Amino acid sequence: MAGVRKSKVRKKVSKIIPPKEICTFKEFLGDIDVSYDDEKEWNDGSCTFLIANLEEEQITILEDVGLHKLGYDLFYSETDKINVNEKLRYIKPFFMKEEKTKWDEIIGKIIEIERKYSSEGGTCPFVPSIFQLHIVAKWSGNITTNTTEFKDFVTDLNSFLVESLKDNLDNKYKGHYFWQTITALRHGYSHDTTKWREENKMKIAQNTMKFFQDVIGKGQPNTSVGFVTCQFKLLELCSDFLDSLRG
Repeated sequence: MAGVRKSKVRKKVSKIIPPKEICTFKEFLGDIDVSYDDEKEWNDGSCTFLIANLEEEQITILEDVGLHKLGYDLFYSETDKINVNEKLRYIKPFFMKEEKTKWDEIIGKIIEIERKYSSEGGTCPFVPSIFQLHIVAKWSGNITTNTTEFKDFVTDLNSFLVESLKDNLDNKYKGHYFWQTITALRHGYSHDTTKWREENKMKIAQNTMKFFQDVIGKGQPNTSVGFVTCQFKLLELCSDFLDSLRG
């Protein structure tokens, strides 16, 4: 092994936000809450880590993802990269925590909007229901990893916000990127658009394609991380949309 790129001492690695298809071992260790005492990345693409006081279960995880124990708390891999899709089960708890955080932000903003309208003597555009509570309970901390789950999420997010707002919302807000995106995705997944007017079909297709290209750089997700990434982005756009309502 020739040449060392860098060395760092005992630190926790920053989280993967947004999710990535490929991450470094340093990022992966941070996501599973494993701290290292030292690390080196070599010019040939390999890496070594000095990691002390690991439990047997943690050692098994590291060896499963390609970090092999050489002895004396030293671990080695021929590459410093890891395919997140192949090892999603190990960092799924982190993604679930991030998803819950995004829902908490959304709920918090809705509460602020309701308080604003109440203080101004107006009527809040949101119409709360038991169904909405069910959607929040269902998805808070729950991630999508395939087409079926993502379609289900899109349908529920549309019902949670768009369906509860559409009759009470000023039309100027319906041009927001989130509104255009979630309605396009929902129509594409839930309706037979073959008999629709050509201009309407084209608009749905264009909005759907733009969203996926903006978020993952391709026409549609086909990996676990791709679906999680799109889910996170929709929640972030939803939060931005609420900011515009909040003023």
